[in-house]
Amino acid sequence: MKKTVYIIGATEGFSKLNLPDFNVIEGFLDKRDFDSVKPHDLFDQMDNNILSHQEQMQRRFNAIEECDMCIVMPNHHLCSYARAEVYHARHMEMEVVSFIDWNVVMHRK
Repeated sequence: MKKTVYIIGATEGFSKLNLPDFNVIEGFLDKRDFDSVKPHDLFDQMDNNILSHQEQMQRRFNAIEECDMCIVMPNHHLCSYARAEVYHARHMEMEVVSFIDWNVVMHRK
């Protein structure tokens, strides 16, 4: 069975919510036979206009809890949403790995 990886990275203050960088990591995971979830998959434009910050975070937390592990992009510390996602995943005792470290390990296999 495929493992599902939640991608954590900065979205605030980035053009297109940093979607191009998330898509690169998603493609990397797909080539290695992982399913992935990114915050962009959880919302549509209407959600962004009507959901409170708390409701948005709860949706992200729920998605994290459905995944097997989290990969953290290098820029995650720039975004309060991403920092909260990391904290939540660690609180849930999930595996949380930086993309850079994980990429090095995967290339050794």
